[in-house]
Amino acid sequence: MNLKESDKTCRESLKKERCCVVIPTYNNASLIKPVLNGVLGYCDDVIVVDDGCTDHTPDLLVRFDQIHVVKHHQNRGKGHALKSGFRKARELGFEYAITLDSDGQHAPGDIPLFLEILGQGDPCLVVGSRKLD
Repeated sequence: MNLKESDKTCRESLKKERCCVVIPTYNNASLIKPVLNGVLGYCDDVIVVDDGCTDHTPDLLVRFDQIHVVKHHQNRGKGHALKSGFRKARELGFEYAITLDSDGQHAPGDIPLFLEILGQGDPCLVVGSRKLD
């Protein structure tokens, strides 16, 4: 993959900050592939939580040998999937995690924006929103 310089810098900064991306998924086989490809353009450290998928999402995930997959044998909900992803992130030594939905709702291209906020201090929680008043 031929990375743009800014993407390479983002990748290096995420590693330096010990930050990964956590993606919970439930039956998003038709949408998750472009999300993963987009995220992997910015970050090497990706954790996907298969929250009991009953479609062919698991078959797609095995094609991405560079990601970590946490498997729930039954659907337990997004909150539980996020907790499992954060737990795995801590086990792997990460200090921070950026979460993205697997349906493409969140743009992987926004990852550098979260990284920029992370570089401004020691945030506990940063939330992105499409609607700000």
